[in-house]
Amino acid sequence: MVQYACPHCHDESLPVITTHSTWGAKGYKRVLFKMMSWVEETYRPYLSAPARPCPKCGRVVPLEREKLTLHLHCPWCHTVNDNTVPMLALGTTEGRKFWQEHPQLQMQPIRDIEMEGRSAVLITYSDTANRTAFEMAFAADTFEILAAHTM
Repeated sequence: MVQYACPHCHDESLPVITTHSTWGAKGYKRVLFKMMSWVEETYRPYLSAPARPCPKCGRVVPLEREKLTLHLHCPWCHTVNDNTVPMLALGTTEGRKFWQEHPQLQMQPIRDIEMEGRSAVLITYSDTANRTAFEMAFAADTFEILAAHTM
């Protein structure tokens, strides 16, 4: 098992990023990026769906959404997978690319916005060295990605 926590902003009350697989990668950052890629491939197609196949046993299980967290708890194989919306944003192809180009990041406060007539949350990561930022908007009810851009 590998766990990650930002030494600059991690609050002990928040969960750390945990993975049980290293996907054959060597080095902490490579494992983290592999895990983030897996999260995107596993969850992005289902963000607006009420259920998805369990990543371990394949049985369809409900996706629960609460407080900016996506929960998958499989009653058959007991797989538990929780992902926060900020982690989903950073784990997307766009987010990982921004992080690779701007390795010193900090997350800005999450903002509630309206987009395309829907309630949404805006996740923003900014580069600490300059004024560049990456933003991703998610529908508040489904966590479907509504927009992403770099400024």
